[in-house]
Amino acid sequence: MKQGLFFVLSMFLMVILLSCNHNTNVPMTAEDDTTFEEEEVKYVIEQVVFSKSFQSTEPNVEVLSNKNNVKILASLGLTEYSEISINNIVKKGNVVNIHVSGIKGENPSLSVPQVILELSELNTNKGNLSFNIVFDDYEQLKIKFGINDILNKIQSQFKIATNRLPSYSLLKEENNIVWNISYRGVFDRENSIVPLINLSTIIDANSGEIIESEKTIVSSLLDQGHVLDYIDGKHILYKKTITNKDDPEKINEQLWYLDLSNREKVTLYTSDYKIQAAQFNSDNTYISLIEGKEEKQNLYIISFEDKRVFKISFEPNFNPRRMRWKDKDTLYLLGNNENTSTIYSYNVESNEIKIIKKVDRILDNLIVKGDTFIVTERVENEVNRNIYMTSDWHTYKLIDKGFSIKFLSQDLIAYLKKNEKNDSNFLYIYDLKDEQIASTIEGNISNYDIIDEDSLIYVNQNTNNADYTIIKYRVRDSEAEEITTIIGDKIFYDEKSNIIYLNILLPFEDNKTEMIYSIDVNKLKGN
Repeated sequence: MKQGLFFVLSMFLMVILLSCNHNTNVPMTAEDDTTFEEEEVKYVIEQVVFSKSFQSTEPNVEVLSNKNNVKILASLGLTEYSEISINNIVKKGNVVNIHVSGIKGENPSLSVPQVILELSELNTNKGNLSFNIVFDDYEQLKIKFGINDILNKIQSQFKIATNRLPSYSLLKEENNIVWNISYRGVFDRENSIVPLINLSTIIDANSGEIIESEKTIVSSLLDQGHVLDYIDGKHILYKKTITNKDDPEKINEQLWYLDLSNREKVTLYTSDYKIQAAQFNSDNTYISLIEGKEEKQNLYIISFEDKRVFKISFEPNFNPRRMRWKDKDTLYLLGNNENTSTIYSYNVESNEIKIIKKVDRILDNLIVKGDTFIVTERVENEVNRNIYMTSDWHTYKLIDKGFSIKFLSQDLIAYLKKNEKNDSNFLYIYDLKDEQIASTIEGNISNYDIIDEDSLIYVNQNTNNADYTIIKYRVRDSEAEEITTIIGDKIFYDEKSNIIYLNILLPFEDNKTEMIYSIDVNKLKGN
Protein backbone atom coordinates (compact mmCIF):
# COMPACT_ATOMS: atom_id res chain seq x y z
CA MET A 1 0.00 0.00 0.00
CA LYS A 2 2.93 2.35 0.81
CA GLN A 3 4.35 1.61 -2.63
CA GLY A 4 1.03 2.54 -4.26
CA LEU A 5 0.80 5.80 -2.32
CA PHE A 6 4.39 6.65 -3.28
CA PHE A 7 3.58 6.03 -6.96
CA VAL A 8 0.56 8.37 -6.86
CA LEU A 9 2.54 11.16 -5.16
CA SER A 10 5.34 10.78 -7.72
CA MET A 11 2.94 11.12 -10.64
CA PHE A 12 1.32 14.20 -9.06
CA LEU A 13 4.72 15.93 -8.66
CA MET A 14 5.62 15.14 -12.30
CA VAL A 15 2.42 16.79 -13.56
CA ILE A 16 3.19 19.94 -11.52
CA LEU A 17 6.76 20.09 -12.83
CA LEU A 18 5.66 19.64 -16.43
CA SER A 19 3.07 22.41 -16.05
CA CYS A 20 5.72 24.80 -14.68
CA ASN A 21 8.11 23.99 -17.53
CA HIS A 22 5.37 24.71 -20.16
CA ASN A 23 4.77 28.22 -18.81
CA THR A 24 8.38 29.30 -18.53
CA ASN A 25 10.07 27.84 -21.60
CA VAL A 26 8.65 30.27 -24.23
CA PRO A 27 10.73 30.08 -27.44
CA MET A 28 12.43 33.31 -28.58
CA THR A 29 11.37 34.84 -31.92
CA ALA A 30 13.49 36.88 -34.29
CA GLU A 31 11.49 39.99 -33.40
CA ASP A 32 12.35 39.57 -29.70
CA ASP A 33 16.09 39.35 -30.34
CA THR A 34 17.45 42.90 -30.04
CA THR A 35 20.89 41.81 -31.23
CA PHE A 36 19.93 42.03 -34.93
CA GLU A 37 21.51 44.89 -36.81
CA GLU A 38 19.58 47.22 -39.09
CA GLU A 39 20.05 46.66 -42.82
CA GLU A 40 19.15 49.08 -45.60
CA VAL A 41 16.83 47.42 -48.13
CA LYS A 42 17.16 48.25 -51.80
CA TYR A 43 13.83 49.02 -53.45
CA VAL A 44 12.19 50.27 -56.61
CA ILE A 45 8.95 52.25 -56.61
CA GLU A 46 6.79 50.81 -59.40
CA GLN A 47 3.62 52.83 -58.91
CA VAL A 48 2.07 55.47 -56.65
CA VAL A 49 -1.72 55.91 -56.64
CA PHE A 50 -3.76 58.30 -54.50
CA SER A 51 -6.80 56.05 -54.12
CA LYS A 52 -10.24 57.50 -53.48
CA SER A 53 -12.17 54.24 -53.29
CA PHE A 54 -11.85 54.45 -49.46
CA GLN A 55 -12.69 50.75 -49.04
CA SER A 56 -10.08 50.78 -46.27
CA THR A 57 -8.66 53.90 -44.64
CA GLU A 58 -6.20 52.18 -42.28
CA PRO A 59 -2.48 51.60 -43.02
CA ASN A 60 -1.78 48.15 -44.39
CA VAL A 61 0.91 46.20 -46.26
CA GLU A 62 0.00 43.37 -48.63
CA VAL A 63 2.58 41.00 -50.13
CA LEU A 64 1.85 40.69 -53.85
CA SER A 65 4.70 38.32 -54.73
CA ASN A 66 7.74 36.77 -53.05
CA LYS A 67 8.94 34.40 -55.75
CA ASN A 68 12.15 36.31 -56.61
CA ASN A 69 12.24 39.80 -55.22
CA VAL A 70 9.47 40.70 -52.78
CA LYS A 71 6.73 42.90 -54.24
CA ILE A 72 4.41 44.68 -51.80
CA LEU A 73 1.46 47.07 -51.86
CA ALA A 74 1.77 49.61 -49.05
CA SER A 75 -1.47 51.47 -48.25
CA LEU A 76 -0.47 54.46 -46.14
CA GLY A 77 -3.87 55.24 -44.61
CA LEU A 78 -6.18 58.23 -44.96
CA THR A 79 -4.40 61.54 -45.29
CA GLU A 80 -4.41 64.90 -47.10
CA TYR A 81 -1.29 65.11 -49.25
CA SER A 82 -0.62 65.70 -52.93
CA GLU A 83 2.72 63.82 -52.87
CA ILE A 84 4.42 61.22 -50.68
CA SER A 85 8.04 60.21 -50.22
CA ILE A 86 9.55 56.84 -49.31
CA ASN A 87 12.50 57.96 -47.19
CA ASN A 88 14.13 54.58 -46.73
CA ILE A 89 13.36 50.94 -45.95
CA VAL A 90 15.16 49.22 -43.09
CA LYS A 91 15.15 45.53 -42.13
CA LYS A 92 15.88 44.36 -38.60
CA GLY A 93 15.60 40.62 -38.17
CA ASN A 94 12.33 39.59 -39.81
CA VAL A 95 10.78 43.07 -39.51
CA VAL A 96 10.84 45.46 -42.47
CA ASN A 97 10.16 49.11 -41.61
CA ILE A 98 9.00 51.42 -44.41
CA HIS A 99 9.68 55.09 -43.56
CA VAL A 100 7.37 57.60 -45.26
CA SER A 101 6.73 61.35 -45.37
CA GLY A 102 3.95 63.44 -46.89
CA ILE A 103 4.12 66.59 -49.00
CA LYS A 104 1.16 69.02 -49.05
CA GLY A 105 1.88 70.66 -52.40
CA GLU A 106 -0.95 72.49 -54.20
CA ASN A 107 -4.63 71.53 -53.87
CA PRO A 108 -4.25 68.50 -51.58
CA SER A 109 -7.34 66.34 -51.08
CA LEU A 110 -8.31 63.35 -48.97
CA SER A 111 -7.03 60.04 -50.31
CA VAL A 112 -5.30 56.81 -49.35
CA PRO A 113 -1.82 56.80 -50.97
CA GLN A 114 -0.90 53.33 -52.23
CA VAL A 115 2.63 52.41 -53.27
CA ILE A 116 3.76 49.29 -55.11
CA LEU A 117 7.38 48.53 -54.15
CA GLU A 118 9.81 45.84 -55.25
CA LEU A 119 12.35 44.92 -52.55
CA SER A 120 15.61 43.20 -53.48
CA GLU A 121 18.47 41.38 -51.72
CA LEU A 122 16.46 40.22 -48.72
CA ASN A 123 18.70 37.57 -47.19
CA THR A 124 16.12 35.83 -45.05
CA ASN A 125 13.10 33.55 -45.31
CA LYS A 126 10.73 35.75 -47.29
CA GLY A 127 7.68 33.95 -45.96
CA ASN A 128 8.50 35.01 -42.38
CA LEU A 129 8.78 38.74 -43.02
CA SER A 130 6.50 41.25 -41.33
CA PHE A 131 6.08 44.87 -42.38
CA ASN A 132 5.59 48.14 -40.54
CA ILE A 133 4.86 51.61 -41.89
CA VAL A 134 6.82 54.24 -39.97
CA PHE A 135 5.45 57.79 -40.31
CA ASP A 136 8.46 60.17 -40.18
CA ASP A 137 6.64 63.32 -41.25
CA TYR A 138 3.15 62.18 -42.12
CA GLU A 139 -0.20 63.09 -40.53
CA GLN A 140 -2.59 60.16 -40.62
CA LEU A 141 -6.30 61.00 -40.40
CA LYS A 142 -8.76 58.76 -38.55
CA ILE A 143 -12.47 58.16 -39.15
CA LYS A 144 -14.87 55.95 -37.17
CA PHE A 145 -17.37 55.16 -39.93
CA GLY A 146 -16.06 53.49 -43.10
CA ILE A 147 -17.92 53.43 -46.41
CA ASN A 148 -19.66 50.10 -45.72
CA ASP A 149 -20.92 51.38 -42.35
CA ILE A 150 -22.25 54.53 -44.00
CA LEU A 151 -24.02 52.68 -46.84
CA ASN A 152 -25.71 50.30 -44.38
CA LYS A 153 -26.83 53.30 -42.33
CA ILE A 154 -28.29 55.06 -45.39
CA GLN A 155 -30.17 52.01 -46.65
CA SER A 156 -31.62 51.40 -43.19
CA GLN A 157 -32.50 55.02 -42.42
CA PHE A 158 -33.91 56.03 -45.81
CA LYS A 159 -35.48 52.64 -46.71
CA ILE A 160 -33.97 52.46 -50.18
CA ALA A 161 -33.44 49.27 -52.18
CA THR A 162 -30.69 48.85 -54.76
CA ASN A 163 -27.86 46.59 -55.88
CA ARG A 164 -25.93 49.57 -57.23
CA LEU A 165 -23.01 51.31 -55.58
CA PRO A 166 -23.50 55.06 -55.21
CA SER A 167 -20.96 57.69 -56.17
CA TYR A 168 -19.20 58.88 -53.03
CA SER A 169 -16.28 60.92 -51.75
CA LEU A 170 -14.63 61.96 -48.50
CA LEU A 171 -14.39 65.70 -47.93
CA LYS A 172 -12.77 67.86 -45.30
CA GLU A 173 -15.03 70.68 -44.15
CA GLU A 174 -13.29 72.93 -41.62
CA ASN A 175 -12.26 70.47 -38.87
CA ASN A 176 -14.69 67.72 -39.87
CA ILE A 177 -14.40 64.85 -42.33
CA VAL A 178 -17.70 64.03 -44.07
CA TRP A 179 -18.99 61.44 -46.50
CA ASN A 180 -20.71 62.86 -49.60
CA ILE A 181 -22.98 60.08 -50.99
CA SER A 182 -25.17 60.21 -54.13
CA TYR A 183 -27.53 57.47 -55.34
CA ARG A 184 -29.12 57.65 -58.80
CA GLY A 185 -32.35 55.86 -59.66
CA VAL A 186 -32.93 53.66 -56.59
CA PHE A 187 -36.20 52.36 -55.14
CA ASP A 188 -37.82 54.37 -52.33
CA ARG A 189 -39.51 51.75 -50.14
CA GLU A 190 -40.94 54.39 -47.80
CA ASN A 191 -43.24 55.61 -50.57
CA SER A 192 -46.36 53.50 -51.22
CA ILE A 193 -45.94 53.69 -55.02
CA VAL A 194 -42.24 52.74 -54.76
CA PRO A 195 -40.83 55.40 -57.10
CA LEU A 196 -37.27 55.62 -58.34
CA ILE A 197 -35.41 58.46 -56.66
CA ASN A 198 -32.08 60.23 -56.52
CA LEU A 199 -30.76 60.49 -52.96
CA SER A 200 -27.95 62.80 -51.84
CA THR A 201 -26.58 62.80 -48.29
CA ILE A 202 -23.73 64.35 -46.29
CA ILE A 203 -22.76 62.37 -43.17
CA ASP A 204 -20.13 63.07 -40.50
CA ALA A 205 -17.49 60.33 -40.82
CA ASN A 206 -16.73 60.31 -37.07
CA SER A 207 -20.10 60.86 -35.38
CA GLY A 208 -22.28 59.21 -38.05
CA GLU A 209 -24.66 62.19 -37.92
CA ILE A 210 -26.66 62.90 -41.08
CA ILE A 211 -25.90 66.57 -41.79
CA GLU A 212 -27.89 66.98 -45.02
CA SER A 213 -30.15 64.80 -47.19
CA GLU A 214 -32.28 65.33 -50.29
CA LYS A 215 -34.63 63.00 -52.17
CA THR A 216 -35.72 63.72 -55.74
CA ILE A 217 -38.33 61.57 -57.48
CA VAL A 218 -37.18 60.83 -61.05
CA SER A 219 -39.90 58.40 -62.20
CA SER A 220 -43.63 57.99 -62.62
CA LEU A 221 -45.23 54.62 -61.96
CA LEU A 222 -47.31 53.69 -65.01
CA ASP A 223 -48.66 50.31 -63.84
CA GLN A 224 -47.80 46.79 -62.81
CA GLY A 225 -47.23 44.34 -65.66
CA HIS A 226 -44.94 42.86 -68.28
CA VAL A 227 -44.36 44.87 -71.49
CA LEU A 228 -45.04 42.96 -74.73
CA ASP A 229 -44.83 45.74 -77.34
CA TYR A 230 -43.80 49.38 -77.47
CA ILE A 231 -44.54 51.91 -80.21
CA ASP A 232 -42.15 54.86 -80.03
CA GLY A 233 -43.58 57.47 -77.67
CA LYS A 234 -47.19 56.41 -78.36
CA HIS A 235 -48.36 53.02 -77.11
CA ILE A 236 -47.43 50.21 -74.73
CA LEU A 237 -49.02 46.76 -74.77
CA TYR A 238 -48.52 44.82 -71.56
CA LYS A 239 -49.99 41.93 -69.64
CA LYS A 240 -51.07 41.56 -66.03
CA THR A 241 -51.46 38.47 -63.91
CA ILE A 242 -54.73 38.54 -61.96
CA THR A 243 -55.38 36.27 -58.96
CA ASN A 244 -58.98 35.31 -58.17
CA LYS A 245 -59.79 36.44 -54.62
CA ASP A 246 -62.29 33.62 -54.12
CA ASP A 247 -60.02 30.98 -55.66
CA PRO A 248 -56.30 31.91 -55.21
CA GLU A 249 -55.19 28.97 -57.35
CA LYS A 250 -57.10 30.33 -60.34
CA ILE A 251 -54.98 32.84 -62.24
CA ASN A 252 -55.97 34.89 -65.27
CA GLU A 253 -53.83 37.01 -67.57
CA GLN A 254 -55.04 40.26 -69.08
CA LEU A 255 -53.78 42.26 -72.06
CA TRP A 256 -53.70 45.99 -71.35
CA TYR A 257 -53.09 49.04 -73.51
CA LEU A 258 -51.46 52.26 -72.27
CA ASP A 259 -51.72 55.53 -74.20
CA LEU A 260 -48.47 57.37 -73.44
CA SER A 261 -49.85 60.76 -74.48
CA ASN A 262 -52.48 60.88 -71.71
CA ARG A 263 -51.61 57.82 -69.53
CA GLU A 264 -55.06 56.27 -70.13
CA LYS A 265 -55.22 52.49 -69.63
CA VAL A 266 -57.66 50.00 -71.19
CA THR A 267 -58.16 46.26 -70.72
CA LEU A 268 -58.23 44.60 -74.15
CA TYR A 269 -58.47 40.88 -73.41
CA THR A 270 -58.70 38.44 -70.49
CA SER A 271 -57.47 34.85 -70.80
CA ASP A 272 -57.59 31.72 -68.67
CA TYR A 273 -54.27 30.80 -70.26
CA LYS A 274 -50.85 32.39 -70.52
CA ILE A 275 -50.54 35.36 -72.88
CA GLN A 276 -47.26 34.65 -74.65
CA ALA A 277 -47.00 37.55 -77.12
CA ALA A 278 -48.88 40.58 -78.45
CA GLN A 279 -47.94 42.98 -81.26
CA PHE A 280 -49.36 46.00 -83.08
CA ASN A 281 -49.49 45.94 -86.88
CA SER A 282 -47.67 48.67 -88.81
CA ASP A 283 -50.44 51.29 -88.61
CA ASN A 284 -51.59 50.32 -85.07
CA THR A 285 -55.10 49.34 -86.20
CA TYR A 286 -54.84 45.65 -85.24
CA ILE A 287 -53.18 43.69 -82.45
CA SER A 288 -52.17 40.05 -82.80
CA LEU A 289 -52.05 37.90 -79.66
CA ILE A 290 -50.84 34.37 -78.94
CA GLU A 291 -52.10 32.61 -75.82
CA GLY A 292 -51.18 29.09 -74.80
CA LYS A 293 -51.25 26.33 -72.26
CA GLU A 294 -48.62 23.62 -72.32
CA GLU A 295 -48.30 22.56 -76.00
CA LYS A 296 -51.45 24.27 -77.33
CA GLN A 297 -51.34 27.85 -78.66
CA ASN A 298 -54.11 30.00 -80.15
CA LEU A 299 -54.03 33.16 -82.25
CA TYR A 300 -56.38 36.11 -81.71
CA ILE A 301 -56.75 39.36 -83.63
CA ILE A 302 -58.00 42.45 -81.77
CA SER A 303 -59.48 45.38 -83.67
CA PHE A 304 -57.98 48.37 -81.89
CA GLU A 305 -60.75 50.78 -82.88
CA ASP A 306 -63.70 48.85 -81.40
CA LYS A 307 -61.76 46.35 -79.21
CA ARG A 308 -63.45 43.32 -80.84
CA VAL A 309 -61.55 40.03 -80.53
CA PHE A 310 -61.42 37.33 -83.24
CA LYS A 311 -60.02 33.82 -82.84
CA ILE A 312 -58.17 32.57 -85.93
CA SER A 313 -58.37 28.81 -86.55
CA PHE A 314 -55.66 26.72 -88.22
CA GLU A 315 -55.28 23.04 -88.97
CA PRO A 316 -55.35 20.98 -85.73
CA ASN A 317 -51.61 20.26 -85.57
CA PHE A 318 -50.46 23.87 -86.01
CA ASN A 319 -49.51 25.81 -82.88
CA PRO A 320 -48.32 29.36 -83.60
CA ARG A 321 -45.27 30.18 -81.46
CA ARG A 322 -43.88 33.27 -83.21
CA MET A 323 -45.54 36.02 -85.26
CA ARG A 324 -44.46 39.08 -87.25
CA TRP A 325 -46.47 41.68 -89.12
CA LYS A 326 -45.22 42.17 -92.69
CA ASP A 327 -47.45 45.21 -93.18
CA LYS A 328 -50.76 46.55 -91.87
CA ASP A 329 -52.73 43.58 -93.28
CA THR A 330 -50.44 40.53 -93.40
CA LEU A 331 -49.26 38.55 -90.39
CA TYR A 332 -46.66 35.77 -90.64
CA LEU A 333 -46.73 32.92 -88.13
CA LEU A 334 -44.24 30.19 -87.24
CA GLY A 335 -45.04 26.88 -85.55
CA ASN A 336 -43.16 23.64 -84.81
CA ASN A 337 -44.17 20.00 -84.85
CA GLU A 338 -41.53 17.47 -83.79
CA ASN A 339 -38.70 17.99 -86.33
CA THR A 340 -40.52 20.27 -88.77
CA SER A 341 -41.53 23.92 -88.88
CA THR A 342 -44.49 25.48 -90.68
CA ILE A 343 -44.87 29.09 -91.77
CA TYR A 344 -48.33 30.55 -92.34
CA SER A 345 -49.59 33.94 -93.46
CA TYR A 346 -52.88 35.50 -92.39
CA ASN A 347 -54.57 38.52 -94.01
CA VAL A 348 -56.83 40.50 -91.66
CA GLU A 349 -58.79 42.18 -94.47
CA SER A 350 -59.61 39.07 -96.50
CA ASN A 351 -59.45 36.63 -93.54
CA GLU A 352 -57.32 34.42 -95.80
CA ILE A 353 -54.91 31.82 -94.37
CA LYS A 354 -52.04 30.43 -96.48
CA ILE A 355 -49.37 27.83 -95.84
CA ILE A 356 -46.14 29.46 -96.97
CA LYS A 357 -43.66 26.66 -96.31
CA LYS A 358 -42.94 23.51 -94.33
CA VAL A 359 -39.26 22.88 -93.60
CA ASP A 360 -37.50 19.90 -92.02
CA ARG A 361 -35.68 21.86 -89.34
CA ILE A 362 -36.62 23.51 -86.04
CA LEU A 363 -36.96 27.24 -86.66
CA ASP A 364 -37.65 29.23 -83.51
CA ASN A 365 -37.98 32.83 -84.72
CA LEU A 366 -38.62 34.94 -87.79
CA ILE A 367 -38.52 38.63 -88.69
CA VAL A 368 -39.63 40.27 -91.91
CA LYS A 369 -38.91 43.45 -93.89
CA GLY A 370 -40.64 43.75 -97.26
CA ASP A 371 -39.90 40.52 -99.11
CA THR A 372 -36.84 39.65 -97.02
CA PHE A 373 -37.23 37.12 -94.21
CA ILE A 374 -34.75 36.24 -91.47
CA VAL A 375 -35.27 32.94 -89.63
CA THR A 376 -33.27 31.34 -86.84
CA GLU A 377 -32.62 27.65 -86.26
CA ARG A 378 -32.15 26.29 -82.76
CA VAL A 379 -28.75 24.75 -82.01
CA GLU A 380 -28.74 22.21 -79.19
CA ASN A 381 -27.20 23.45 -75.91
CA GLU A 382 -26.32 26.86 -77.39
CA VAL A 383 -27.69 30.34 -76.87
CA ASN A 384 -26.64 31.35 -80.39
CA ARG A 385 -28.86 30.26 -83.27
CA ASN A 386 -28.09 29.73 -86.94
CA ILE A 387 -29.30 32.88 -88.73
CA TYR A 388 -30.63 32.43 -92.28
CA MET A 389 -31.96 34.86 -94.89
CA THR A 390 -34.53 33.92 -97.53
CA SER A 391 -36.76 35.74 -99.98
CA ASP A 392 -38.49 32.77 -101.63
CA TRP A 393 -38.64 30.14 -98.81
CA HIS A 394 -36.68 27.74 -101.05
CA THR A 395 -33.10 28.95 -100.75
CA TYR A 396 -31.56 29.92 -97.40
CA LYS A 397 -28.31 31.81 -96.92
CA LEU A 398 -26.49 31.25 -93.62
CA ILE A 399 -25.46 34.67 -92.27
CA ASP A 400 -23.94 33.94 -88.86
CA LYS A 401 -24.79 32.61 -85.42
CA GLY A 402 -26.57 34.81 -82.90
CA PHE A 403 -29.92 35.75 -81.40
CA SER A 404 -32.33 38.67 -80.93
CA ILE A 405 -32.30 39.77 -84.59
CA LYS A 406 -33.89 43.05 -85.73
CA PHE A 407 -34.01 44.99 -89.00
CA LEU A 408 -32.36 48.40 -89.01
CA SER A 409 -33.24 49.01 -92.66
CA GLN A 410 -33.95 46.96 -95.77
CA ASP A 411 -30.23 46.17 -96.09
CA LEU A 412 -29.04 46.13 -92.46
CA ILE A 413 -29.86 43.81 -89.57
CA ALA A 414 -28.60 43.83 -85.98
CA TYR A 415 -28.18 40.84 -83.67
CA LEU A 416 -26.54 39.76 -80.44
CA LYS A 417 -23.95 36.99 -80.31
CA LYS A 418 -22.82 35.24 -77.16
CA ASN A 419 -19.07 35.03 -76.67
CA GLU A 420 -18.59 31.74 -74.82
CA LYS A 421 -15.00 32.48 -73.77
CA ASN A 422 -15.81 35.46 -71.56
CA ASP A 423 -19.57 34.88 -71.15
CA SER A 424 -20.60 38.17 -72.74
CA ASN A 425 -22.73 39.35 -75.66
CA PHE A 426 -21.45 41.46 -78.57
CA LEU A 427 -23.76 43.43 -80.87
CA TYR A 428 -23.26 42.96 -84.62
CA ILE A 429 -24.60 44.94 -87.58
CA TYR A 430 -24.69 42.95 -90.82
CA ASP A 431 -25.04 44.32 -94.35
CA LEU A 432 -27.36 41.98 -96.30
CA LYS A 433 -26.46 43.61 -99.61
CA ASP A 434 -22.67 43.44 -99.20
CA GLU A 435 -22.94 40.13 -97.31
CA GLN A 436 -20.55 41.15 -94.54
CA ILE A 437 -20.45 42.43 -90.97
CA ALA A 438 -20.56 46.22 -91.05
CA SER A 439 -19.92 46.90 -87.33
CA THR A 440 -19.08 45.03 -84.15
CA ILE A 441 -19.88 46.56 -80.76
CA GLU A 442 -18.06 44.82 -77.92
CA GLY A 443 -19.19 44.68 -74.29
CA ASN A 444 -21.67 42.65 -72.31
CA ILE A 445 -24.84 43.77 -74.09
CA SER A 446 -28.07 42.41 -72.64
CA ASN A 447 -30.62 44.31 -74.73
CA TYR A 448 -30.97 46.78 -77.59
CA ASP A 449 -33.66 48.55 -79.61
CA ILE A 450 -33.89 50.34 -82.95
CA ILE A 451 -34.40 54.12 -83.01
CA ASP A 452 -34.30 54.65 -86.79
CA GLU A 453 -32.47 53.34 -89.86
CA ASP A 454 -29.16 54.86 -88.75
CA SER A 455 -29.24 54.61 -84.96
CA LEU A 456 -30.01 52.27 -82.11
CA ILE A 457 -29.61 52.13 -78.36
CA TYR A 458 -28.06 49.26 -76.46
CA VAL A 459 -27.85 48.30 -72.80
CA ASN A 460 -24.43 47.28 -71.51
CA GLN A 461 -24.21 45.41 -68.20
CA ASN A 462 -21.56 46.91 -65.92
CA THR A 463 -19.38 44.30 -64.25
CA ASN A 464 -18.77 45.89 -60.85
CA ASN A 465 -21.79 48.04 -60.07
CA ALA A 466 -24.69 45.67 -60.80
CA ASP A 467 -26.27 48.28 -63.08
CA TYR A 468 -26.50 49.07 -66.77
CA THR A 469 -25.29 51.81 -69.09
CA ILE A 470 -27.58 52.91 -71.91
CA ILE A 471 -25.69 53.96 -75.04
CA LYS A 472 -26.88 55.44 -78.32
CA TYR A 473 -24.99 54.21 -81.39
CA ARG A 474 -24.97 55.85 -84.83
CA VAL A 475 -24.30 53.28 -87.53
CA ARG A 476 -23.06 55.53 -90.35
CA ASP A 477 -20.22 57.14 -88.39
CA SER A 478 -19.81 54.42 -85.69
CA GLU A 479 -20.27 56.97 -82.91
CA ALA A 480 -21.38 55.96 -79.41
CA GLU A 481 -22.97 58.37 -76.94
CA GLU A 482 -23.71 57.45 -73.32
CA ILE A 483 -27.25 58.38 -72.28
CA THR A 484 -27.29 57.34 -68.61
CA THR A 485 -26.90 54.43 -66.19
CA ILE A 486 -29.93 52.63 -64.86
CA ILE A 487 -30.97 49.84 -62.47
CA GLY A 488 -32.53 47.46 -65.05
CA ASP A 489 -31.95 46.32 -68.63
CA LYS A 490 -35.46 45.98 -70.09
CA ILE A 491 -35.89 49.52 -71.37
CA PHE A 492 -37.61 51.42 -74.17
CA TYR A 493 -36.39 54.87 -75.15
CA ASP A 494 -38.34 57.89 -76.37
CA GLU A 495 -35.57 60.03 -77.87
CA LYS A 496 -37.75 63.08 -78.55
CA SER A 497 -38.87 63.39 -74.92
CA ASN A 498 -35.65 61.93 -73.46
CA ILE A 499 -37.73 59.46 -71.45
CA ILE A 500 -36.88 55.85 -70.61
CA TYR A 501 -39.65 53.33 -70.01
CA LEU A 502 -38.32 50.71 -67.60
CA ASN A 503 -39.91 47.29 -67.04
CA ILE A 504 -38.43 45.72 -63.90
CA LEU A 505 -39.08 43.20 -61.14
CA LEU A 506 -39.01 44.78 -57.69
CA PRO A 507 -35.91 43.20 -56.10
CA PHE A 508 -37.31 43.23 -52.55
CA GLU A 509 -40.72 41.63 -53.22
CA ASP A 510 -41.16 37.91 -52.48
CA ASN A 511 -43.84 37.59 -55.17
CA LYS A 512 -41.60 39.36 -57.72
CA THR A 513 -43.94 42.16 -58.73
CA GLU A 514 -43.13 43.55 -62.18
CA MET A 515 -43.48 47.31 -62.60
CA ILE A 516 -43.51 49.75 -65.53
CA TYR A 517 -41.89 53.14 -64.89
CA SER A 518 -41.47 56.31 -66.91
CA ILE A 519 -38.09 57.91 -66.12
CA ASP A 520 -37.05 61.45 -66.96
CA VAL A 521 -33.41 61.11 -68.06
CA ASN A 522 -32.63 64.75 -67.27
CA LYS A 523 -33.82 64.32 -63.67
CA LEU A 524 -32.03 60.97 -63.36
CA LYS A 525 -28.74 62.59 -64.36
CA GLY A 526 -29.36 65.47 -61.96
CA ASN A 527 -29.63 68.11 -64.70
